[in-house]
Amino acid sequence: MEKYLQKIEFALVLAFLVLPPIFFQAGMEVPRTATPSFSAQTYALALLAFFIYYIHRNVYIIRFQKKWTKMQVFIASGECLVCFGSLCVVSVLLELAGYILDKSEEIQKAALPHSLNSWVIFISGMLCAAFYEEVIYRFYLPEAMRHLFSRFPKIPQLVLEAVSVALFALGHIYLGALGFLNAAICGTILRLFVWRTHSIWCSLIPHALYNFCVYFALANI
Repeated sequence: MEKYLQKIEFALVLAFLVLPPIFFQAGMEVPRTATPSFSAQTYALALLAFFIYYIHRNVYIIRFQKKWTKMQVFIASGECLVCFGSLCVVSVLLELAGYILDKSEEIQKAALPHSLNSWVIFISGMLCAAFYEEVIYRFYLPEAMRHLFSRFPKIPQLVLEAVSVALFALGHIYLGALGFLNAAICGTILRLFVWRTHSIWCSLIPHALYNFCVYFALANI
């Protein structure tokens, strides 16, 4: 019965959270100006992601640390820094490759918030968006597939990991070929750090910082 419920839950997550962005955004054009606004949907999805994390926190090996020693904080800070640096290096190298090959997408301008209220919405929205993606694509999907397909040992775990990364990258297909490739590589890096540390902190924090940096860079072009 439990296995049956897990299958239903997995199907619902795919149908309502993972697949819609792929189909709805596939033909969408990148807006010329990115606005720092987030709808109520962003916060609702983050709340739903927290619920998914909460009910699975003792099932899957990836979890939040309940107690942190000074040494654990020091080590985790180093892991976050390395992960963040890796994301930045990948982004810069892909932009450079696109420039050399003349394959760069049109640069999207960004507008920074103009009031305290808009800054609060901007920061909280960025954090919620990063949290949602980390829970769904780095926590739930690969671990849920690992459990559901445990009866099929001939399917390598690497294949399941690749599927979750591909789904994440396809959700960014509207950013073009370089954006898709960037999402695939960065998604792989984030998952590696989650798997390495057994905590989504070391992917959530770098992911959110990376998004902030990208946005600020676009705002100052």
